[in-house]
Amino acid sequence: MFPNSANVKLSLLSIVNKSDALGIRCPTVAFKHEVIGSLSSITRSEYQTSIMQNISVDLKVIIQSFLYKNEKYCLLSDDIYTVTRTYVNGMFIELYLSKSELKKEELTWLQV
Repeated sequence: MFPNSANVKLSLLSIVNKSDALGIRCPTVAFKHEVIGSLSSITRSEYQTSIMQNISVDLKVIIQSFLYKNEKYCLLSDDIYTVTRTYVNGMFIELYLSKSELKKEELTWLQV
């Protein structure tokens, strides 16, 4: 089913900024969606393309296209990554991820 065997479980996150009781804005996870995919490192040409576009790309994850709902963050191995670029390849979508400055401990979880 996958181009390579599925080897990673990740959570796609929709994060919004909410204000707490004191008016301090804190990142809040509004939606969490767990999927499986195929994790791989980026190729030399993908790395060169990201450098030309001034984008830092650390990983590439391939999942089925219908599972992706334009989430901008994902949780992978207790690290939060930002989806910097996507590429639709038939029934699969390639998510190019860069490590985010957000920490899992800093997030507030709504309805997950």
